[in-house]
Amino acid sequence: MTLTRSLQLTALFLLTACSTVGSALEPVASKAPAYTLSANTSLGAGQPDTVCRNVQVKRRTVGVYCRSSSTALLQELGVSVTPADPGDASPARNVDFATGMSQYSGTPRRLHGRDGFTAEVDCDTGTGEVYRATGTCLAAVSFDDARRFHYTQLTLRDEAAGKQILSPDDALAIADALD
Repeated sequence: MTLTRSLQLTALFLLTACSTVGSALEPVASKAPAYTLSANTSLGAGQPDTVCRNVQVKRRTVGVYCRSSSTALLQELGVSVTPADPGDASPARNVDFATGMSQYSGTPRRLHGRDGFTAEVDCDTGTGEVYRATGTCLAAVSFDDARRFHYTQLTLRDEAAGKQILSPDDALAIADALD
């Protein structure tokens, strides 16, 4: 990741964090672009109460969506949760997203009509065995009343190819629509 891109992401994180401080969480406002889901049989395999799907836009796989109650899968996805105080309505007070290279604090956001967290994270857009941060992705997680989590990771930009895959607004709209 270049220094310029790193500074852009830092500025985006600060602007997003500042816009939610002291105000109610706003729902995602834009309409999701057309997408389809296909089976993902490897992610979450063997985990109870788990469904994972590949997300495709214009016949291109742009990410993954999982719904599960497995804390082991949540950890495998790189999500760490700071539990809310007893009596709080939300199951999480804070969420961090870890990748092969870094850790990112989640920004509170309404997803699926519930409290959730999102972050722009580095991601590997390739299929190799070694993690390479070749892209920028949106990671999102929310929790439902059944104590299941809904996790989405969508590619925003392929940094190696210099191609925009999804706009942040489109990725948020898809993440919000998946349930």
